[in-house]
Amino acid sequence: MTTGTTLLGKTDAAPKRSRYRILAILVIAVLAVVAVVGIVIRGIHHTALTKQTNANATLYLGVVKPTAGAMTDDISLPGTIQAFVDAPLYARSDGYLKAWYFDIGARVRKGQLIAVIETPEIDQELEQASAAVGTARANYELAQVTNKRYQALVKTSAVSKQEADQAASNESAQKAQLDAAIANRDRYSATQSFQKLYAPFDGIVTEHNTDVGQLVSAGIGSGAGSGTGASGRELFRVASLDRLRTFIPVPQAEAVYIKAGQSADLSFVERPNGKFSGHVARTSNSIDPNSRTLLTEVDIDNRNGELFPGAYVTVHMAIPGTGTGGAVKVPANTLIFRSHGLQVAVLGDDGKAHLKSVEIGRDFGNAVELISGVTANDQVVINPPDSLEDGQAAKVAPEPSAGATEAQGGQRKKSDNSDSSSGGKKSGSSEEQKNKSPNTSTSPGAAQEKQSTAPGKSSDQTKGSSQPPTGMTAPGSDGTTSK
Repeated sequence: MTTGTTLLGKTDAAPKRSRYRILAILVIAVLAVVAVVGIVIRGIHHTALTKQTNANATLYLGVVKPTAGAMTDDISLPGTIQAFVDAPLYARSDGYLKAWYFDIGARVRKGQLIAVIETPEIDQELEQASAAVGTARANYELAQVTNKRYQALVKTSAVSKQEADQAASNESAQKAQLDAAIANRDRYSATQSFQKLYAPFDGIVTEHNTDVGQLVSAGIGSGAGSGTGASGRELFRVASLDRLRTFIPVPQAEAVYIKAGQSADLSFVERPNGKFSGHVARTSNSIDPNSRTLLTEVDIDNRNGELFPGAYVTVHMAIPGTGTGGAVKVPANTLIFRSHGLQVAVLGDDGKAHLKSVEIGRDFGNAVELISGVTANDQVVINPPDSLEDGQAAKVAPEPSAGATEAQGGQRKKSDNSDSSSGGKKSGSSEEQKNKSPNTSTSPGAAQEKQSTAPGKSSDQTKGSSQPPTGMTAPGSDGTTSK
């Protein structure tokens, strides 16, 4: 009995050990598989993370190609059209305006009478001066006769030498008095002649500031141009419009290219489709130290009378372009201002950004002329970041396609609509919950009826059928149980 029992116990222990061994092997195998799968997944994630990190670390830069300058450039400068000859007419004698014969816009010829001033005081002074001339002439003639007599008597010693010399001196004095009286009369006569205003040259009357009966005074006073009878005001203005001119300030950078006789085109705001030709008549040949500009006169032929003085004009002149010296133009937002001087960043073929020192020629506002440092084949970086360093790896930023731009716009619009709709749904659901909150309690029968399911139906189907569609009310939601 004992031996049989022992053998039976050994026989039962062997299968148990084999089952444990198999179970251990299975557990180890499962753990190994799990470990391998975990390692593989971790490796995949690590590879993807590495790629994403490298992609995020790559610096993308926008670039632009410098444009080669043209052989000639056009500079446009503002100016004001002026009459070549422009003369204001003032009175040279006091009086009242007696008559005027030409109004504004009238054409006058040189020497043509424009107005007459009535000067009674000067007329009387002229008569007085003429009478003084007669008195002086009579005194001179008497002194002349007396001197002749004394000179004859002194030869016979009838009079002394002293008396003869006094007679000769008196004749000379009376001659001087006569000359002075004649000069005074001529002065009044010349003043009287200024009572008539004549056109100084062929032209057009551009201003008329007086009328008949108004008091006018000689000279140029503070009331010039006031049109009120103030002292020394401007009566008329005559301008010659056959030839016009304008003065323009040429910047110092372009001043060396401006020469007398150079052609120029003029454009006007009121004449967008027309251009007028002119030429450089002369320059000041000196740079203004305040504005650093060269004063230049441009003359225009206006014999047809199309242009008016005082109009705003833009003068266009051709100068040697940037292409003549190998210079290029780049946008102004490509420049880098650092301690090393003015630089630009160029993206090289080696995939690295290189900082190059440049020299500026002319500044065009939104673009600049670079004389040296870059060529037309370089890829110049636009809006370079402040952290950009020489030799830093970078790539050209891809330009977004039109489809991608539209898709982004659609997504933004969709997100905005979804935000608004979600806000409406939230408010609606909150109102619905408020409306349902008083009726949430149901009877025990209704609860049991909801929990009971028909034979053959799964719990999922029961759960799905217990939830009413949107917009429908569940049984018993009104506080009553369905029967």
